[in-house]
Amino acid sequence: MQKVRMMKRYADFLIEVGMHSVLRQDVVIYADVDMSVFVRYLVGELYKAKVRRVQVVYHDQDITRQWVNNTPETRIPAAVTNLAERVAGYARENMILVDLVGRDFHSLKRFSPNKLMATFQALSDSYQYFLAYATDRIKHVRAVVPTRDWAAEMYPDLTPSQALDHMWQQLFAALELAEVRNDEAIMSHFSQVDRAEAAMNRRNLYRLHLTVPSVGTDLTVQLPLKGFWRSAVRTDTTRQETFVSYIPSGGIYTSTHSHGTDGVLAVTAPLYLYGERIAGARLTFRNGEVVEATAETGAEALNAFIQDVSARRPGILTISAFPAGPRQRLAGLGCNELNMASPVALCLGQSSADSLAGSELMDRSERISHGLNQAYTRLSLPVYAPDLCIVGESIDPLGNRSTRTVYQKGRLVLD
Repeated sequence: MQKVRMMKRYADFLIEVGMHSVLRQDVVIYADVDMSVFVRYLVGELYKAKVRRVQVVYHDQDITRQWVNNTPETRIPAAVTNLAERVAGYARENMILVDLVGRDFHSLKRFSPNKLMATFQALSDSYQYFLAYATDRIKHVRAVVPTRDWAAEMYPDLTPSQALDHMWQQLFAALELAEVRNDEAIMSHFSQVDRAEAAMNRRNLYRLHLTVPSVGTDLTVQLPLKGFWRSAVRTDTTRQETFVSYIPSGGIYTSTHSHGTDGVLAVTAPLYLYGERIAGARLTFRNGEVVEATAETGAEALNAFIQDVSARRPGILTISAFPAGPRQRLAGLGCNELNMASPVALCLGQSSADSLAGSELMDRSERISHGLNQAYTRLSLPVYAPDLCIVGESIDPLGNRSTRTVYQKGRLVLD
């Protein structure tokens, strides 16, 4: 399929599946300047879908890098607050927020790690400005979009044009966009994810045991007492319309207890930190903390990341609601969003407050007391292999404990 057709198809997918409905609504799009060609198609399709108004805000990662590296750390919080206030302004106008992402900042070269951490901290401290979107009052869609420079770096054996075409093909295969989709197929997408979310929450799981004999993974992950599973499929409370908040996620996720992970984890896809490729990573956890981290390449960068105490503890576990297949090829492309779209991924660092009951009323210290990792950064670790098995331990209201297989042979076990 030609790239132009792919872009139009993906634009339709973001509207039909991501936003679901845009009739007489306003939309604001955040995008990298390298995505401008795709953004034009997306804006065109939005107007065809009878959107009322579209506003586009472009940014340039190279300019952002220069700003981060040349701005004193003391001035970063104020600048980030100004950005967050603009987002809050869009929320006051009830604008759908579409955030198009490519490479994660962690994967980019020549970033100052200390300045980058200060930026992440400022964003986290500005959480209240994003509350309308974070609590699903208004639709918000975060979607991965291939770019030429990113593709060229990930596929160095191809020309930049060939690399970009290949990345689009990989994304298409992962989302099965080559297939003709109609309203029934779109509703099936929603129902499959909803079913997975409901099934996992009925099980009252408090601990998971992940094993991958082929690579030596043997890991137990404890879940917070008041935690629950969430999916990327949401309903905005203003219009009561369904939308998908992360694309190409299609999975369910929950926060892990920051002190309850033990064992060995072998990462099954490359990672990128500050422009350095990390492959063959292997981490040993004790009482929720990484006590040893090795890698075939990039071990120094990995160990530099986990110097921060909170960054060496887990925060989120994600599991795809769809059978493993083309989606797993997206992992390791220098983007946390794609690593989280892997069939199964464990994230070091920041947990997700929206998967803990009552967390919207808690401050930072209260979330920490409930076992949520409140780090300012996050690194997704794909852990999938065909022989991956996850066994869950649950407890009923009477205190009876039981175990059951929840993931096997490349798919969630739903019953």
